[in-house]
Amino acid sequence: MDPIPVFLGLDVGKRRDRAAWVGLVPKRLGTAELPVWAVVVCEQAPLGTPYAAVAARTRELSRAFSSGGWPVLAAVDATGIGAAVVEDLRADPGNAEILAVTSHAGKQVTGQWPDLGVPKTLLVSGLDEVMRRQALTVTTTLPAAEVLKGQLKAYVAKLKPGGRGGVGYVAFEAEHERDHDDTVSAAQLGVFAASHWWSISRGRIPGRDVG
Repeated sequence: MDPIPVFLGLDVGKRRDRAAWVGLVPKRLGTAELPVWAVVVCEQAPLGTPYAAVAARTRELSRAFSSGGWPVLAAVDATGIGAAVVEDLRADPGNAEILAVTSHAGKQVTGQWPDLGVPKTLLVSGLDEVMRRQALTVTTTLPAAEVLKGQLKAYVAKLKPGGRGGVGYVAFEAEHERDHDDTVSAAQLGVFAASHWWSISRGRIPGRDVG
């Protein structure tokens, strides 16, 4: 059996937002239909960190895990300047497989692995589903653990119409534009990569249409 990867989400950040990394591993497998995910990486870069340094830190994390026998699948936000970070990482991936994720406003996953265009709604709903199941555990000693918890709390739980029989679902959205969500975005990327792997490992083809 192939070793289970660490699913590392990287939000490369913008001028007013920090770069952030959130790494996940399945906490429980067994016969469970859906796993519980444990956050094993949660950190931010200081504001203004050069993108080359963001790529370098990603390589450091990847090499640290791979040296312990853990392969790494790094899902990197390739939107905008993120494309340059993806190019840098692929030139020297630090033993990680690099998945480039470009978010868009459509309804279908586009492109071919490992370069995917992913609906923002799919990234959001993936983390929502994990949160609803209370299937995300965060080690409090991680550098940005409290930041992640705070950013998740800053997301307002709103009942959304839809679903079968008019049953609603909960989505987490930033309450104010000034709220930062870098660790949440990194977690969304990690959950997307982890969910894709989970589907494939169960012999399923992940759905490409989010409705």
